Order: sequence, then C-alpha cells, then structure tokens
Amino acid sequence: SHIDGFAVSFGVVKKFYGLTEFTEELKRFPKEYDALVICAAWDAQEGILKQLRLFKKPVFVEKPAVLSMAALKRIKTQHGTKNIYVGYNRRHYDFIPRLKNMIAREGLVCVDILSADPWTMLVKQYGIKIKDHILHFYTAHIIDLMFYLLGDVKLNQGVVVKHQGRSSWICQLTAKKIPVQLKVLMDSPQNSYMKFFFKDKVVQLCPLETMVIYDRIERVQRNGRGIYRPGERARMVTSAPRSVSVEIMTTGMGRKRIRRPRKSMPSMRGISTSSVSTSGLS
Repeated sequence: SHIDGFAVSFGVVKKFYGLTEFTEELKRFPKEYDALVICAAWDAQEGILKQLRLFKKPVFVEKPAVLSMAALKRIKTQHGTKNIYVGYNRRHYDFIPRLKNMIAREGLVCVDILSADPWTMLVKQYGIKIKDHILHFYTAHIIDLMFYLLGDVKLNQGVVVKHQGRSSWICQLTAKKIPVQLKVLMDSPQNSYMKFFFKDKVVQLCPLETMVIYDRIERVQRNGRGIYRPGERARMVTSAPRSVSVEIMTTGMGRKRIRRPRKSMPSMRGISTSSVSTSGLS
C-alpha cells in the first residue's frame, strides 16, 4: 500500500514488486529505459548491481556498490565500470574546485587527514554485520576526496590497531612526493577533517559534509513537465561540527613558553584558513 500510494502521488508509470520481475521487463523493452538507479539496503546493492550490469545501461548506485575488492575486479573484468556512477558527492561541493586550483597553483607542504568513524552508532543501526564494512560509510568519502584533490597516492606504511573489538588505521602516504598522513579512528571524539598545509597558511575542511535535508518533496508542473522539488515549507537541517571539548596544555621551557596565537577566518564557504606563528625557544 505504501508503494501504491507513492506511485499515485508522484506519477509513477510502472511499478514492480521484485527484481526478477523488473529484469524481465528490461529484457522485453530495453529501449524504454535510459538509466537505472539502485536504492537498496547496503548489503544488497552488490547483488543487484551484478544483475543490472548485464543490460549495459548507466547505473547510479549509492555506496557501497561492492563489498570487496574481489567483487570489484569481477565487475571490471566481465563488464567494465565505465557506466557505474557511485554516490561520492563531496567532490562536487562548490568550494572544492577552488581548493583544487589552489593546490595546483601554490603547491603543498603536507596533508593531515582524520576520519572519525562512528563505529558504535553504525553497529547499532545496521547490526553487527556492518563491523567488517565500516569504511564504506564515512571513510570512503574522505578517501575519494583525497584522490580527487591529490591525484595518485602511494601507501608507504600502514598500522592497524585493534582495541575493544574495533580496528583503527594510521597510514603514511605520499602524493607526488608530498607527505600525507591518514588516520581512521573508531568512535573518536574529534571531528573528521582534512588539513592542507601550504607555505604560509593552513586550509582545513571541517565539517567535511555540508548538506540540507528536506523532510518532504513535491511534484509540480513546469513548462508542461512534471518536476520534483523540495517542499517550500520543508524543514531544513544543515550539518555542523560536533561540539568537542579541547584542552590545550603548555609547559615552561627555559624562560619562555610556547605561544601559539591563532587568527582564523573563513576565506570561502565551507573552508576555514588560519595563519599560525610559533615563538622560538630559549
């Protein structure tokens, strides 16, 4: 009844109650479908993608598209990945092209990245089965953005730390000889971030996700076509960094203390930059 009601409200022409029924439809009328969109449970999408790839249509799928490197290699070998589009949308934020140009123009000194994955929340929401696939949810976005901004990245050394049944990773990488540190920590109180160190400034992405969530959408007519848009009275929620208590401790060394005056100002929406000066030690 829920599907039927949705179909009536949004003018759905055809509806199917099983994947087999839909694939039979694709076999009979392949030219009626330009592209396919997979919106399913996280652990079901790989199997659905495997079946829909046979029809050689562009496929849009939310992450994770696959759950293992072996599955990805099979798809690449059998069908290729040219027409598979996965929902890694962080690279499309409006300030990312400006940062990418800044990196190309000014050059980097080093990069520091932290992914704080909410292990407890995800296991509670999706069950214990998710614990072996935690990285598909949050860290995958950060890794995608890292490759998009830095290009080819080489892993030099990696350490896996297991604590209380959870694994965290610390990786030393290089991108065109630029040192990159990637930390993936489970249930860390710190906000996830990406810090780009230039010669005279630091650019930080935190929060990494800026989004607006609408609690309803509506279908309206425009130029003779039915289009969908967020409802005018929809409630909007914009993400923001979590409130984290940070305590800074310094100690006297000789006659001087380490002073770190910091002036921070947002240079563009979504990016904060800061200039840092550290006094010398006697």
